[in-house]
Amino acid sequence: MSNINLLPWREELRKRKEKDFYGALFLVSLVTAAIMFGGKVFLDGEIDKQNQRNAFLNNEITVLDRQIAEIKNIKEKKAEVEKRINLIQQLQERRNWLTDLFNDLPELTPNGVYLETLTFSDVRIAIKGKAESQGRASKMYRNIEESEEFGRESLGGIYADLNSEPIKLFNFDMEFEVISQIKDTGTEGSE
Repeated sequence: MSNINLLPWREELRKRKEKDFYGALFLVSLVTAAIMFGGKVFLDGEIDKQNQRNAFLNNEITVLDRQIAEIKNIKEKKAEVEKRINLIQQLQERRNWLTDLFNDLPELTPNGVYLETLTFSDVRIAIKGKAESQGRASKMYRNIEESEEFGRESLGGIYADLNSEPIKLFNFDMEFEVISQIKDTGTEGSE
């Protein structure tokens, strides 16, 4: 009997291994929890940094959008000012053409031709009137045709006025354009 060991050594070995296992398990769990906590803190920090960057970029985008809107507004105002300047320049260039027209028209109108209406449509001028003969109305048309101031003339017609008494008169109508105004405005009229 002396060879028999009555001490529960196997039981103690099993308990010690179990204790070592739970200790290692606790240690691994503790290290895993620490790593996970550290990872979460790190990722939260990175997310906060990215959110700050995004907020900064959004603020800058807002500032740039305002600047773009201001630039667009300035361009619109500039276009309006340029339009006004062009209009004023055109008016200054064209302000004397009507006077020139009324100075030239009597020279082109022969004796025996009477103008009744003078109608303006941009650079196109329409004349209606009466003449003592067809030849006098034709003479006025030729004078306008030969003039350097006027062009693109068209004769609507010369016809007898049956209601004119005691002198027999002829009605006529014609159209022409002021050449200097065609060049200034760049308007192309129809023939």
